[in-house]
Amino acid sequence: VFHAFEQHDNSPKRCMALKVVDLEKIEHKQRNQATNEAKILGELNEKKVERIPKLFEIEQHPTNKTISMVMELAHHDLFDEITPHMGQGKHEWVRNTFKEILQAINPLHKMGFVHGDLKPENMAYFRAPRVINDQHFPTKDDPLVLKVIDFGGVMKKQDLPKACGEIVTGTVMYMSPEQVAWCAAHDEEEFLARRKQVPLSTKSDTWSAGVILYQMLHGKSPYYWITKKYEHLDEEERGEKADAELRQTIFDGKKPIEFDEKYQDLPLLEIRCLARNPDDRPEIEQLLHEMDKLGYRVEQLEGKIEKLEEEAEDLREEKEEREEEKERDEEEKKKEEDDEKYEEEEREDEEHRLAEERKVKQAQENARLQQEARFRYEQEMARRRQAQQANLQFFWNNFLGGMNNGYGFFPLGKKGILMRMFCSKGDSLSLQYTPNTITILL
Repeated sequence: VFHAFEQHDNSPKRCMALKVVDLEKIEHKQRNQATNEAKILGELNEKKVERIPKLFEIEQHPTNKTISMVMELAHHDLFDEITPHMGQGKHEWVRNTFKEILQAINPLHKMGFVHGDLKPENMAYFRAPRVINDQHFPTKDDPLVLKVIDFGGVMKKQDLPKACGEIVTGTVMYMSPEQVAWCAAHDEEEFLARRKQVPLSTKSDTWSAGVILYQMLHGKSPYYWITKKYEHLDEEERGEKADAELRQTIFDGKKPIEFDEKYQDLPLLEIRCLARNPDDRPEIEQLLHEMDKLGYRVEQLEGKIEKLEEEAEDLREEKEEREEEKERDEEEKKKEEDDEKYEEEEREDEEHRLAEERKVKQAQENARLQQEARFRYEQEMARRRQAQQANLQFFWNNFLGGMNNGYGFFPLGKKGILMRMFCSKGDSLSLQYTPNTITILL
């Protein structure tokens, strides 16, 4: 496949894909598939079937045995689209993508065709083009639309009962049990017997779509343990052994597919798509109808959920307002308590300060009173000393002065006895005094 473009005069450049198949360089079965693809794609474009790549030109050269097809260029395939999101629990994305897949397959089925090789690599996104003079000119601003590609194994439903083994193909990982039975035939006789025993139909594409759904939900294939078992081998050997075991496992169904209960909220679509009996599988159109009903129910649920979320948000806001009001009340109460405590501390500090001032003043007053008392005491003592001295002076001057003759004076140690006087005749007397009086003792 080549990337080509076409441009005429002043018209916009048109990008296209050029697919060239050299029939002489491929095997007989592949030649049949290439011829079948050119025929089917041409027929589908003539009938303007939706979700089919636009075929601009097709040529088959009898001389050099080549088939050339010029068709619209894909933007990217489904594999690149789903790989980053697989197994991440994005249910809304899975639901929308699976519906796109069904919408891409359904027009083919409605026209009476079975694809036979549906897988992420065989579905691609194309730009929905502008139409200028019947010419298609997609731009980067155009929306992406999912379409089915690779029509080598496509068959008409009426041709299935007479199909030969060379035209039936597919990728083992995405094959239905009946398709595996057809492809596993060793010769044409066995193929005819299985074709009669296990009919092939559009339900085989339903199985393939179920495998893609399983991959999107679980992030792995339904038979992941088989590919993991041979991952240590080189690519060629791994492919041969894994494909052989895959065919046997899908064909006999002895090891059932494991489903995770948490993914069964998609009305068991994957389980129904992967039913071993084709009669138990729904048609693609039926799946779309169920997806629409599911979407309606989901929209209803989403509406209820949105309403509940709004109510929950209102309750959260009310709760937050109550909590904020409570916090404000607590802050105000705490502020009041702090203010009261501060005022109380201020009062206590003031009382303490006043008490200290009173203590200081009292101490100063006591000191002053003590000083005054000491001063008065000293004055009194001085006065008394002066009086005593005056009394003694008076005594000497008025009493003892005339009695000095014939007397001797001897000081005594007794308290209050000033002296004892002795006269020549042997008589004696004692003088006792206080600050105010002098007493003569005979």
